[in-house]
Amino acid sequence: MKTLSDVAKAYKKAAGKAIYPGVSYNGYKTLSSKAFATGNLLSKFVTSPQNSPDKIGRENKLTNGVQYTFVLDIAPTGADYGTYVHYGTSKMKARPFAEIATEDSTFIKVFDEFIEDKVDDVVLDYVGTMDSKWKTAGFEVS
Repeated sequence: MKTLSDVAKAYKKAAGKAIYPGVSYNGYKTLSSKAFATGNLLSKFVTSPQNSPDKIGRENKLTNGVQYTFVLDIAPTGADYGTYVHYGTSKMKARPFAEIATEDSTFIKVFDEFIEDKVDDVVLDYVGTMDSKWKTAGFEVS
């Protein structure tokens, strides 16, 4: 059973992989997302306290369900230029490593396992509620 923390770890790892050593991405000429010359962006990205799993993955309870949000600090302290790398500039194409991470097969697998468990929980809650309503109405549920 995967947790939200497991999904956040997989997302962070996939984003780090997209920064270095670079992964195939058809958005630029080199077909690589290698996003640095010195390695500073990757090291600051990995060590940023904002990129800890408990801050990346967020569960928001809504009126009709739950929403999951995954947030990365793409411009950590000491590598503020990460925003320019991620979104691009007028002279450089974007290297959207946070978006590339969502296409990583390992991230997708962990995310799917997490969501399957959550869907099962929701279905079981509804079935339990229906059972109790049927019993209250005088029907026998088996």
